[in-house]
Amino acid sequence: SNGITISSGNLIIPDSIIHNGDSNTKIRFPATDTISFETNGGERARITSGGRLGIGDTSPDTALHVKSADNILATFESTDADALIEFKDNSTSDTMIIGCEGGDNLLLRTDAGNIIFNLGNNSEKGRFDSSGRLLIGTTSRGADNADNLTIADSGHTGITIRSGTTSQSAIYMSDATTGSGEYAGYVLYDHNVDALRFGANTTDRMRIDSSGRLMLGTTTAV
Repeated sequence: SNGITISSGNLIIPDSIIHNGDSNTKIRFPATDTISFETNGGERARITSGGRLGIGDTSPDTALHVKSADNILATFESTDADALIEFKDNSTSDTMIIGCEGGDNLLLRTDAGNIIFNLGNNSEKGRFDSSGRLLIGTTSRGADNADNLTIADSGHTGITIRSGTTSQSAIYMSDATTGSGEYAGYVLYDHNVDALRFGANTTDRMRIDSSGRLMLGTTTAV
């Protein structure tokens, strides 16, 4: 049967509160200053004496600890166009946000500072700095501080551009977002004929063919 015992001004529940007579649904006090919540005969959530909330975990490691066999552990849904989570520490008023913006965009935002990527025993491997430049393997830009992409390493360093055996791999120099200005200058490898092509003013100006022959101002070997 349901019941509440009040003693010396305190609320004492020897075992549980049973909701609507259902013995499988309970609020329990399994330890000092600890509350647990049960449904269908099993514990689903617990608030520890330290104020930590465990959902699916009886000994939460953090302020909120969610444990489940589901692949998606939590859903944050907004009725607005954006669904964002904000992060702050005790030493800054800057806003750091991750979430869904405009329905389909993933947003990572920091109002000041950098977006840092740590891998391999929590060591930094890359960052977007506050100017929007991408740094890989380094925390400082090139010597002229103008590089939008800086890659540094103590050993050999490189970039691989991989495409199909009949396709092209290219780096384009652009001064427009439409038309031929998108590929005003380029370095291009044509895998279909195994030729390395160099372009200026949107046209091939030099080519090295599959036999190693150098062609200047023409695409046909003599």
